[in-house]
Parts: sequence; structure tokens; C-alpha cells
Amino acid sequence: MASVWKRLQRVGKHASKFQFVASYQELMVECTKKWQPDKLVVVWTRRSRRKSSKAHSWQPGIKNPYRGVVVWPVPENVEITVTLFKDPHAEEFEDKEWTFVIENVRKRRQGGEVGPAVVAEAKSKRVGTCPPIPGIAVSRSLRRGAGSCTR
Repeated sequence: MASVWKRLQRVGKHASKFQFVASYQELMVECTKKWQPDKLVVVWTRRSRRKSSKAHSWQPGIKNPYRGVVVWPVPENVEITVTLFKDPHAEEFEDKEWTFVIENVRKRRQGGEVGPAVVAEAKSKRVGTCPPIPGIAVSRSLRRGAGSCTR
């Protein structure tokens, strides 16, 4: 029944496909005394869709052992395709929220689980324009997830 309702809401609207590419090069993470990550994964999620990077080790800094970096030797690109709908009388596309998550991959002796460390939301309508503008740089503020990591 939910899929029928979605289709009814889209009647008479214009559909446009957008492709978003995120390029990961370096990630700085500042942690607390109680929690430090082992390996970090960057994930884009929306409902049941999930696009993630490869797990990379977190290296603590020399001056501050609670601030470290994850460096990708070769920038890793993650692509997502989003279909946005626009009412003919409106100027903006309808919004679709994707969640940007940095997850900690724990060691096997700690349970081998994955837990979110930092979370941010990305609204696709802010970036999606018609005609598309290539190379828009977007920055997001992050909030703490289940881990005890600060921004």
C-alpha cells in the first residue's frame, strides 16, 4: 500500500536523476580518553541503501594522542544516484535525506561489531539543480553517534 501512495504523490511531477560523487582523501577525528577507534568506515545511507568506503586504520597524532587522522593513499570515490521529483509550479526539488555516518569497526576481541561514531545528514535538494552544476563542494557539521567521539 505504501508504494501505491508514493506513486500517487508523484503524479504530474517531473523526475530528474542526479549522480553525487564523494571523494575521500583525509579524515581527522578527535576522541576522548575512554574511546578511540580502531578502523573507520565512511557510509552514506538512505532507508535500505548503503554505500560505504573501505575500512582504514586510525592513526593517533604525536602531539595529541586523542586527535588522529585516517588517510586514503589514493582518494576513494563513492557514487550514489538519486531521483529527485519536482512539481512543475515549484522552483525546488522535493527533498531526500541521506545520512552520512563514520563508523568504527571494532577489533574481533571487542566483539567485531560496527558502531556509528559520528553522524551527519545531507539534504539532496540543496545540491540538486537543473541544469546541474558540476563540482559543488559541500561541507557538513557532524554530531556524535553511539561512540564517544567529538567533531
